[in-house]
Amino acid sequence: MSKINLDNKTILKHIGNTIKKIRTMQNLSQKKLGEKCNIAESQLGKYERGQLNFTISTLNSIISALNIDFYTFNDLMRTDYYAESYKNDDELNNAAELVKQCGILVSIENDIVKMQCNNYIINLSREKFYNWVNQVSILTNEYTHNLSYTIIRSEFLKLQ
Repeated sequence: MSKINLDNKTILKHIGNTIKKIRTMQNLSQKKLGEKCNIAESQLGKYERGQLNFTISTLNSIISALNIDFYTFNDLMRTDYYAESYKNDDELNNAAELVKQCGILVSIENDIVKMQCNNYIINLSREKFYNWVNQVSILTNEYTHNLSYTIIRSEFLKLQ
């Protein structure tokens, strides 16, 4: 993967866009997310627009309130950055391989990603494919977190 050099303003906007995308995919308003991480709605809006600098602590509070970990956030942010620029072929192939591991056939022709599972065929642009992969990644992380929590508590109770 090539090195990306971005200025601070661009980085802030990119982090903010990623927060907004995850928040809206989870059907959270700025007010609701702000309540979860103890940040005023107006301040959260400034973060999302890249108009206000983050402390690491603040960013961590927002990420935690979105029920994802930092590594997942970073992966989604990076994936989203490449989706905006329609990604390079290596990144496209990596995303396609992930989907193929789930038993979905994937073929790529020019700027169209064709997915097939049983008799269902879906054709998506590269951008829509990446957005879909992002959304599925967030949902997968949420379900994994909830399932892990339940299993750990269950196993803990068995120790008594």
